[in-house]
Amino acid sequence: MSKPLGLNRVKLNKQQTDAHSTDSKANQHDIAVIGAACRFGSAENPADFWRLLQAGQDCVRELPKERQNDLIPLLLAKGLTMEQIQFREAAYLNEIDKFDPQLFGLSPKEASQMDPNQRLFLLTCWEAIEDAGYGGTMLAGSRTGVYLGFSSDFGEEYRRMIRELEPEALSTSIIGNMKSVIASRVSYLLDLKGPSMLVDTSCSSSLMAVHLACQAIRRGECEMALAGGVKLILLSLQDGSNDLGILSQSGRTRPFDNDSDGTGVGEGVGAVLLKPLAKALADGDSIYAVIKGSAANQDGHSFGLTAPNSLAQAEVIQQAWKDAQIDPETLSYIEVHSIGTKLGDPMEMDGLERAFRPYTNRRQFCGIGSVKTNIGHTDHVAGMAGLFKVILSLKQKQIPPHLHFQRANRMIPFEQSPIYIHDTLTEWEPEKSVRRAGISSFGMSGTNVHLVVEEAPGFIPPPKQEEGTQAIALSAKSKESLLNLLLRFQKWISKPVEELPTLESLSFTANTGRSHYGYRLLLICRDMDDFAAKISKLCASDWTTLSDPDIFFGWHKVISQEKADREPGILTEAEQQAMNKAANALLQKLLLAQSKELSDLKELGELYVSGADVRWSAMYTFKKPRRVHLPVYPFERKRCWLDISSLHSLDKDAGREKDKVAPRKSGEAKLPNVVVRGRKHDTYTILEQELAHIWGYVLGLEEVDVHDNFYELGGDSIIAIKMINEISKRMNREVEVQDLLTHLTISDFAAFLDAAGHVEEQVAKAEAAATTVQDIQQRNAKSRQGTQIKRGSYADVSHLSWRQWNCYDRGLALLMEEQDAHLIPYFKLFLGLKRGYQLDAEGYPYSYREHAEVMGYLSDEEMLYKFGYRVKLVPVTHLDKLHESIIRQLDHGKPVMVAFDEYYTFYTPQYQKEHTDHLTVITGYDHEKQVYTIINHNHLTRGQAQRIQYDKFSTTYQTLEEIYANVDPQSRLIMVLDRVTDDEASLRASADEELLRLLKAVETKQQVGRELTLLLSLTEQPDTYFHEANLNELYVQLGGKELWMETLLDWYIPQADQSVRELAEEILQTSNNAVNRYALSLYKEKMLKRSDVEAAVDKLKSLTSQFLQQVFALRERDSDIR
Repeated sequence: MSKPLGLNRVKLNKQQTDAHSTDSKANQHDIAVIGAACRFGSAENPADFWRLLQAGQDCVRELPKERQNDLIPLLLAKGLTMEQIQFREAAYLNEIDKFDPQLFGLSPKEASQMDPNQRLFLLTCWEAIEDAGYGGTMLAGSRTGVYLGFSSDFGEEYRRMIRELEPEALSTSIIGNMKSVIASRVSYLLDLKGPSMLVDTSCSSSLMAVHLACQAIRRGECEMALAGGVKLILLSLQDGSNDLGILSQSGRTRPFDNDSDGTGVGEGVGAVLLKPLAKALADGDSIYAVIKGSAANQDGHSFGLTAPNSLAQAEVIQQAWKDAQIDPETLSYIEVHSIGTKLGDPMEMDGLERAFRPYTNRRQFCGIGSVKTNIGHTDHVAGMAGLFKVILSLKQKQIPPHLHFQRANRMIPFEQSPIYIHDTLTEWEPEKSVRRAGISSFGMSGTNVHLVVEEAPGFIPPPKQEEGTQAIALSAKSKESLLNLLLRFQKWISKPVEELPTLESLSFTANTGRSHYGYRLLLICRDMDDFAAKISKLCASDWTTLSDPDIFFGWHKVISQEKADREPGILTEAEQQAMNKAANALLQKLLLAQSKELSDLKELGELYVSGADVRWSAMYTFKKPRRVHLPVYPFERKRCWLDISSLHSLDKDAGREKDKVAPRKSGEAKLPNVVVRGRKHDTYTILEQELAHIWGYVLGLEEVDVHDNFYELGGDSIIAIKMINEISKRMNREVEVQDLLTHLTISDFAAFLDAAGHVEEQVAKAEAAATTVQDIQQRNAKSRQGTQIKRGSYADVSHLSWRQWNCYDRGLALLMEEQDAHLIPYFKLFLGLKRGYQLDAEGYPYSYREHAEVMGYLSDEEMLYKFGYRVKLVPVTHLDKLHESIIRQLDHGKPVMVAFDEYYTFYTPQYQKEHTDHLTVITGYDHEKQVYTIINHNHLTRGQAQRIQYDKFSTTYQTLEEIYANVDPQSRLIMVLDRVTDDEASLRASADEELLRLLKAVETKQQVGRELTLLLSLTEQPDTYFHEANLNELYVQLGGKELWMETLLDWYIPQADQSVRELAEEILQTSNNAVNRYALSLYKEKMLKRSDVEAAVDKLKSLTSQFLQQVFALRERDSDIR
């Protein structure tokens, strides 16, 4: 006997409880699932997922070897041994490193720095939309919402991997690793205007996302909604972390089995496109299933915060039944949440029985099962996995088996219950003429969700009519993707005839429900057999030479204006508009004709494959074909992952944390080899080739067309800044971001630079012709406004990291006069050699512990004096006089070094703090505009001059007066340099010879570096070995070695001499490894073996000797160290 649910409106009539028919009016409350895409276990799509469910496949396995290879170097760098690295078995996905950046207008470089969760969810949403037949721009501007269930509580964040592998990318990768952006990036790229949000209720997140999406649709907040979730296990070590004591020994989930000992884990992603059922039926959408109702609640106070509450579970299930307006006895299956724990399974069964008992006394009429037996517990995506299992089961009218069930849990009285374990594959016989199921998802947070889902309304096809000849358009971004699309259609067309749509529905969906790209095919077909034959022919033929009057192939690209030597297929915008006009005329003719003229269709096909934007929807103005599920776009699977080969030495130890140093960057990155194309005869200027290689480096491209648009390649304003920096640095050209953003192709930008170069040359000649008197007059005039002291280049003071060349060292170089700019590389070389090697006998003594400090930084005034300068510290006695003191020095032609506070700058992601102490150089002040000119000379901004408003610095929320007010009165100083005479500057004229002498001394004495000498001595000093001060000293010494070697490589060693560069890299790597092993030994509280340090010393003796011999040979060849 059944009972009503307490509300008269819930007592359903026969029409509502029977299976849907096309005659019955759709319930306005019902939500249709019209598009679906997923990846679970080894399944790449819903069809694959159904096959593995149907076969009862257990997807738990070892971590794929490719993914192990990506993780092992990182873990070894963290100090783990191969014996310690054991990966947990789980239901892993394949190829989580693959992505199609070009399709989404992203550069490969940006894509590789995006959280793979973000990439994978984007791909899946795209597939779900295409699967529904609403691809291309169909949803652009619509009120379509995006609801993502996501939690990173138990995940290793990709951003941490970036910190270890590509620390220089931390600032540019922020957006790609923000959790809230996973959903909003989908909305942004597809131009969806509905709500976009992330939902985190732990395990119930993705089903809660579906619940909220349905509510939003019913309230009218959105017309349609994407709902889904994504879960990846980026670092799955078998180390007992993050398991909360609930993981099974076997890695399998065995719900309700008496021997179950916990849950297994898995990865997955899924997305569904939701739409009101009434609207979906009216629009002719294909429907997977119908969401009848849903509910959510909270456990409230129970046995524990994370313990399940059967009363709350029963209540949420009953609320969902009421929302769905169903009779509970019409349910024939429930996908349970159960994770196989001793406490959770009996509690969930108790909740189910409590839910059923008020409404029925029937026993064992409703089957239960869990997809977790196939793919483990996918955490916040578990509800989405259950939803996919149910909607696919409804569609196929079968219930797949619940695995790993041998003997029922003795704590659960199944015999007396309304439920039974569905452990075999069976045909799904409906209860009371309708197939209906429930899905439970219960979060560890205590948030519970339950959905009621029903099979799609039965579709009665209209009487068979003569469809006539149809044009079917297929396209892709590349020839390879187009071939893969054809192969997908070849597999799809092999389905039983009764499962295939009409030719007109196929044509309608393919033409209006997909984007149209550069590589295009158009097939003119008379029926489905004809379509199948043409697909088979294309899969086995070369389309470019195929001779078939009903098959058209073409490639095109649109450029803004006429270019010489264009490749075939490249169109101007004017040419495309002319083709569009011709295509529109043909469409109008076809629309008005009683029957389609074959010649008109062929002409339309020619225009389409040549590049016309055909408004395909116009062809179906007077018809209403159905949208059908067709093969979705085959993404190009390009590796978008961090560069494991460039793994830096681990520097997150005490030295970096204490000194707050930015990650080490070892020299200027080598530009990649980039294939340049875009012209028929492959003729490109040197400037175009140089730009192409820079574009390839910044955007991560392997090939680039000189007509490719910067934005279409994935560029944006932030990337434009980086691009301009690289161009300025590598080509020694002063260009602005606006120059690039108004000349968006390599071809246009090269032409602009070429023209600008001629102008600069003429200006330079004019300036050279100006008299000294005029210069003096201009300088005097400027002094009344505020002197602007210009430096020709900042390259010599940029690029190295903090520990090698800190802001005080860089500031000293920038304070030097222009006439001594050539000495800056020598200054760096001598500082590095003095700090990194024992050169006391050669006249360069150094002691880290006895070094003088200026403005809080280690200062080598003796070395500075040898190069012809003396530090002059000007006290700031009154804060209100600070500005005047700076102006006074500027008016005497002296740049000024001041204390500075960088607020939320590039440093922030690395330092994890808002304020960063800094020294910066002021080179000018404009009285009229009240603007300082500063050189914000950190290693990331590379010495760019910035104009800063005096009363509100753009990089700080404090004025200089406020900064200095917080400084100890004795330390309130500004600094300038006084130039001494040539007689006093011993190295001003002899730096080259002296440098050679020092290098010879290093070679003769077989020196390996101060840091190795100190490490050797520490291995014999157990009393002082673990003092933290040692680590700071080691890093300064190591920084000195890096400073002189990096400077020598950048300034003197030709790019072509790779053997010298490789020796230098190996020296620095060996030294870094030795210091890092010491840092790890402090952490492990276990001293290094002296024999290990001695081995490093022996290796460095050989490497250093080889390196210096090659340097000397180069000097002999070039006769000058410069």
